[in-house]
Amino acid sequence: MSRPVDLSGSLEGLDYERRPDGIAIITLDRPERGNSLAPGMQAVVKAIWEDVRDDDAVRVAVVTATGERHFCTGFDVAEAEGDDAPSVFNNRPLAQAVHWSPHQIRVWKPVICAVNGLCVGGGLHWSHPDFGEGPRAFAEKRAPRWNPDPNARQDP
Repeated sequence: MSRPVDLSGSLEGLDYERRPDGIAIITLDRPERGNSLAPGMQAVVKAIWEDVRDDDAVRVAVVTATGERHFCTGFDVAEAEGDDAPSVFNNRPLAQAVHWSPHQIRVWKPVICAVNGLCVGGGLHWSHPDFGEGPRAFAEKRAPRWNPDPNARQDP
């Protein structure tokens, strides 16, 4: 059983703010690693989405990223062998193992992704409605999106 995550303190690779106007702001904060997702972030991301889902004062969530070069470059493969990796790579059904997106945590409130840089791989789960996640993404013209999956449809 996992331990509770304290969202009021420092969060690994993320900033989370609940504003009094009902807006929750989630910021990917690993610009030195392309704002990539690390195994240790999954429990924090899950706790944030649960908080957004369960707090009636939160009306909308905005996901953005630190820096201008990358929104999210997907999973950080350099950390695939780290101490927290078994929490992500654990040979369980997808619904029990993956908790990155609002859809996977059953968040039905509006989610807006302010895509401010390159968005690839797992980063698309945050920002691409074709992945079944449903957020509305607003991207700068210089913010390309690309899915490295050879079976996936690519946006022109």
